[in-house]
Amino acid sequence: MFNFLKASPDAKERVPADQVPKVYKRKQLGVIFATSLTYISYYIIRLIFTTEQAPIMKEYGFTIGQIGLILSTFGIGYGISKLFMGALSDKSNTKIFLATGLYLSSILNAILGFTRDFG
Repeated sequence: MFNFLKASPDAKERVPADQVPKVYKRKQLGVIFATSLTYISYYIIRLIFTTEQAPIMKEYGFTIGQIGLILSTFGIGYGISKLFMGALSDKSNTKIFLATGLYLSSILNAILGFTRDFG
């Protein structure tokens, strides 16, 4: 595994007992917010091709069959990546893993925007 993805060590400092409820609530809200924002971002990236398939067909002259093949490869790739990435994410630093995946997905989607042929 890459060193930057390794799980972060356990905290060395303990939160004082009287501050635990306040700190827990703040951390809980932060996790919910970060998880929601990340999920929405991934969902947008994953479905961008689906929403733009009609303009892509018109611009590049793709057929319905070609668009269907592209969409099915997205689905198959998504399923396979869930299998491997789920196991990898369990053993890695969640913050770094999510951010790296989101940046890479965005970059690859931008690169796909510069392709002109079906292959």
